[in-house]
This record gives sequence, structure tokens and C-alpha cells, in this order.
Amino acid sequence: MNILVIEPKYFDVKYSINPHMLDKKGNLNTVDTSLAFKQWEEVCTIYKKLNLNIYHFEPLAGCPDMVFCANTFLAFSKDGKLQAILSNMHSHFRTPELAPTKNWLLSQGFEVHETPDEFKLEGTGDGIWNYEANELFLGHGHRTNIGVVSFLNNYIDNIIPLELPDPRFYHLDTCFAVLNKNTAVYIEEAFTTDGIRTLKRKFNDLIRIDLKEGIKNFAGNLFCPDQKNVIIQAGATNLKSELAKRNFIIHEVETSEFIKSGGSVFCMKNHFL
Repeated sequence: MNILVIEPKYFDVKYSINPHMLDKKGNLNTVDTSLAFKQWEEVCTIYKKLNLNIYHFEPLAGCPDMVFCANTFLAFSKDGKLQAILSNMHSHFRTPELAPTKNWLLSQGFEVHETPDEFKLEGTGDGIWNYEANELFLGHGHRTNIGVVSFLNNYIDNIIPLELPDPRFYHLDTCFAVLNKNTAVYIEEAFTTDGIRTLKRKFNDLIRIDLKEGIKNFAGNLFCPDQKNVIIQAGATNLKSELAKRNFIIHEVETSEFIKSGGSVFCMKNHFL
């Protein structure tokens, strides 16, 4: 697997576009930028140990959330060619991230398709592949809108929409992750009744994440790049136990500074096969 990471050179909490960016008093969270860089390096070290192909490009000044590059594009292969859907961000604060992302994708040989202005799409933040089943789960409701499916259908055949009613789980990657063809984790409270029914139909082994671990430890934002290794924010004891029962190899990391901006492991990279 190929991983794109962007160093947190300008990372900070400069505005509020999700409920996690404010402290209990309603003020913007304060970030320890030095610690954030160390935490980001720790995650990258695990990618290296897993022998993943790592790419990166320079972040843009004035884009404090650019480290969360999961949100800027959705990659796939079609007819033997690398393809990418460039996002159309919900917040104007993140729109400047798209031009350098497009330039990087083109430099790597991707055929890039831009999301039309009338739709919103936030990359792999809301579009999560089950690669083995060739299915794309698409979260919608807060950032990505359901209308974008009509555009995505031009390029992707199997799209499974999942409505996200709870603003705490504003992206699908905050409450759902695919581990392998038959196994996924999810936060039940983040989905509608229809969404829960859909997930239970799609996965033989659907592991429920405790709500407290989902919020405090961002447990739903884990990443499994190879059907066996799971990279996860430290502290999700119950979920770790469930994963260990299934013989997954668990790599705990600390992403506390990034959680202050509403992101963790899955958000801090993009990926493609």
C-alpha cells in the first residue's frame, strides 16, 4: 500500500469546524506543536516498519489542517490507471489545500477528476474502501452530501451511502473502519437504524466500539493497511481486547494533539493501492 503523509509544519487550531476543536469553556484548543510533530513522526515510523511506500509533499502556509490529508482526495484504480477524485471541501478554511494536492496527484501520474461545485466531498474522510469487496462506503450528512453519489457513479460502481446524524462523528472515518473483507469496527451511536442494518448485512464480524472510547480515544479513527496490522490511538482498552481476540497486531500511538483538532490516525494520511 502507498501512504501519503504531510508533516504538521503549520498545524494548529485556528478555527472551529467540528465539535472537537473547542475546549469545555468553548475556546479553541491549544496545541503543543512540538509534541504534535513528535506524534506525527511516531505514526510515520510505524508505516516504515510495515514496509509501506511513503510519499509526502510540502504543506502550504496558512493551512493548519493540511496534515489531515485523508480529506482532500479519494483514490482508486480503473482500467489499469491511477485515478483520484479531488475533494470539494465543506469549509472554505480548507479549500486552499486542494490546489497543491491536485498538483501532487498529477505529478504522480493520477488522472484527476474534480468534484463539481454543486457537490461536497471530503475524500477518504467520508469515502472508505473495502478493497477486497470492491465497495466504497460513503458517509454523508455533515461534510459530504448525498447528491455527490450521482457524480461518483461515473467512476465507481459499488457505493454504499451511510448517513451520519451525530455532529460528533462528522466524517465516516471518525466512527467506522474496515479491517478486512468480513470485519469492520463501528460506533453504533453514529449511525441511523438503516445504516446499522446495512453494516450488519455487509460484515460477518462487525465490532462495536464503546462510545466513550470512540469520543475520548478516537478509536473509530484507526487504520488497518494490510488486513492484520491495526494502528490505533492509545487507551481504547475494550476495542484492543476485541482486536486481540481476532489476532490483529495492534500498534498503539499517541495522537492527543491532533485529537484537539478532531483527527487521529486515519485522518493523518491518505492512501492508495
